[in-house]
Amino acid sequence: MGFFSLRKGIVSPLEEIVLMSIREVGYGATFMQIFDKVGQLGRGSSRIRLYRVEIALRALNMFGFIYSWQDLPRPDVDWIDDRCFRIMLRGERALEAAEEHRAAEQLKASLRPPGMLIKLRSCFCERPRRLCVRLRRHLLSRIIGIS
Repeated sequence: MGFFSLRKGIVSPLEEIVLMSIREVGYGATFMQIFDKVGQLGRGSSRIRLYRVEIALRALNMFGFIYSWQDLPRPDVDWIDDRCFRIMLRGERALEAAEEHRAAEQLKASLRPPGMLIKLRSCFCERPRRLCVRLRRHLLSRIIGIS
């Protein structure tokens, strides 16, 4: 999605998985714990790379979805290795909004009327109905030019 959507409070699927993994690991989650949990939650997709999780963590931290602090300052490790993370209220709300959006999309997809291909297939079935006969005549007249 990008940084502009994070400002509005909209999270991408990767950021949603990262937030869910922080919530499941709990308070004081380290980067490797989060990365392992992201690998478990994102099993349906291709393997999520380490740097993508790091970029998502930095972006979520920058826009206030999560909070990070340094646990044990050591000069031999990178920024991400000695940090602990916790989800904040804004991150919880973004997760709830993403879950509601996904549920609404699934409901809308289940209630969506059949597409044009399904309508055409039903018109050329063995027992055509009256409406299908009219549609078939209309389609044949458009294709062949019969009136």
